[in-house]
Formats: sequence, C-alpha cells, structure tokens
Amino acid sequence: MTTRRPGIHAVERGAVVILTLMTPELETALDDGHAITYAAESIDDATGAGWHASVSGPAEIVVDPVLRARYRRILGFELVHGVHILRLQPKMVEGHRFQRLSAAR
Repeated sequence: MTTRRPGIHAVERGAVVILTLMTPELETALDDGHAITYAAESIDDATGAGWHASVSGPAEIVVDPVLRARYRRILGFELVHGVHILRLQPKMVEGHRFQRLSAAR
C-alpha cells in the first residue's frame, strides 16, 4: 500500500482531495488500482498535544479541468510540474489524539 504525506489536503463531498508529487511508486499503485493511504498529523512541540489520522481507499488523478480549477482554489495552491491532485475515496479511516499526561501525585 502506498502512503502519501503531502501535507496539503481538503475534504470535499466525502472525498479527500490531496495535492501530491507524482512518484513512480504512486503512479504504479494508481495504475494497478491499489488502495492509497494518506496520513496527516499536527503535534504541538511545546505541549505534545495533537492528532494523527490515516485514510485509505482507492484514488484517482483529477484530470477534469473544471474539477482541477475547483480543487486548486480549495487547496489554495498552484500546480507545478510533477505535482498532481488526487481524489481519494475513504474506505478506512483511523486516528489518534495525543495529549501530555500530568505527572501522578
């Protein structure tokens, strides 16, 4: 299973829209119809609090020009060479919330 951690994503109409660099591994996984896993997290260095989430499912490269324009606006990012927009349909979602525990007294 190919895992992406691009950091730029949005949830739109139940799909996870991801801006990512196309690699040979990812291209092969998409061509072969394998599930893709997208992982994102945010952890505060000072407090240790945060979250981690993984979403897995089939994904496709968005080629429709109207959808590409819409997703570029949603993601707030211009596409450069080698960067593509993927639309992942979640089949499995898991996550964790982190918090620093206070010392026992």
